[in-house]
Amino acid sequence: MKLFVRAKPGARQSNIVSIDDEAVVVQVNAPAREGAANEALVDFLADTIDVKRSKASLEAGGKSRSKVVEVETDQTPEEVYAKLSQHLSDD
Repeated sequence: MKLFVRAKPGARQSNIVSIDDEAVVVQVNAPAREGAANEALVDFLADTIDVKRSKASLEAGGKSRSKVVEVETDQTPEEVYAKLSQHLSDD
């Protein structure tokens, strides 16, 4: 499954800001330096979707805020959406 993500590095804590037809907007609590934000993003999404870290990887957008994260899972898109929605921030 591919997740289209807009990343916002440098946040106080990682959370999902919004989910729309184009992308999942994620704030990441890591700086945009030396791949730290990318690693934190993939870790956060794997944890949120409840898959092993080895089953999630950055497929595209390593130096961009628009990214594609590949997740290997047997979950349906609806199940993944429900898990992502549970982590929407109230801000």
